[in-house]
Formats: sequence, C-alpha cells, structure tokens
Amino acid sequence: PNSTRAIVQTEFGAGDVMKFGDAPLKPLGELDVLVANYATGVNPIDFKVRRGLEPGKKIDPAEPVVLGWDGAGVVEAKGPKVRGLAIGDEVYYAGDLFKSGSYAEKTVVDSRMVARKPRSLTFEEACTIPLVAETAHEALVETMQVEAGKTILIYNGAGGVGSFAIQYAKALGLTVITTAGNPDSMKWV
Repeated sequence: PNSTRAIVQTEFGAGDVMKFGDAPLKPLGELDVLVANYATGVNPIDFKVRRGLEPGKKIDPAEPVVLGWDGAGVVEAKGPKVRGLAIGDEVYYAGDLFKSGSYAEKTVVDSRMVARKPRSLTFEEACTIPLVAETAHEALVETMQVEAGKTILIYNGAGGVGSFAIQYAKALGLTVITTAGNPDSMKWV
C-alpha cells in the first residue's frame, strides 16, 4: 500500500491539530518491516512533537506528521535483509522520531527496533514497553555506565521508566534504593 489511515497533523499546536486522514507509507527499506498496528502507546514525546517543542522536527504540509513511537501489531511485509522476523509474527516496537509513527493502521519500522511480542502479553500491554524500557536501558548502561556492586537511587520506582530501571539495575548487579509516592506504589516496588 502507498498510504494508511492515521491520526495526522499538518501544523504544530494543541490536540485539535490532530485529525483522521491518510498518511503516505514509505517503501520498505532492506531492514524495514510493515506492521499492522493493533495497539499504540502514548508518551510525553508525542505531546512535545505535537506542540512543536522537539528541536529538529519539522512539518511539511504535503507529508503530514503521524505521532506515536510505541506500537504493537502483526508483521505484514518485510525487507529482504530482515532476519528473525516473519510475516504474521506478533510484534512490539519503538519507532523513530523522524519517521511516521504508530498512530496509524500501518507503520513502516526499522526491524532492529522490533521484537516478537511475548505470548503472555496482550497487544495493549506490549505497546507500553518499548520507549520506557529503552529510556531506562540508555540511562543505566549507555549514559551512567553503571557497575555491579554499586548502589543506585531510582526516583519514582513505580513509574514506567523507574520500574524498568529497577529491573535492569538488579540484573546488572546493583543494589537498588527507590522512592514511591504512595503506599500502593511502595508495595508494588
């Protein structure tokens, strides 16, 4: 297909700039997959891009912006160099800030940002994982370069990023101290 139904925007602004419409689908690259979206996540980056607060993100009225960087669905097509994924696989993914997002019926995604959806998760559950998991991993491993045997304080341990940061930190051999905002959150972490 050359296009997909999507929630599009042709200008920056408040929520009313988003409209139902058609968005072009880029041809698959060698490492791309076409995913039929069954669920999409909503993240703070969506708000920032929609409002025009993300440096480098531009809007070309001829090519509307489609937000959404977390998604889950089924692989419908794949590029010739895609490995480990097959047509029909149930997947979840993190998109790319500079490509069309997951607020669409179909999204072209770099296969290196796609994983098979665990059978134990629904599509709705799976699409909540990619961006928060990636953020926690980048913070601990790439930015902080944490070392086993150290102690780390993770704020808001019951939040999306915090809950993944706790799991990653423990898996990396750190002692974790965390904060939580209420008794239910304290029990959860």
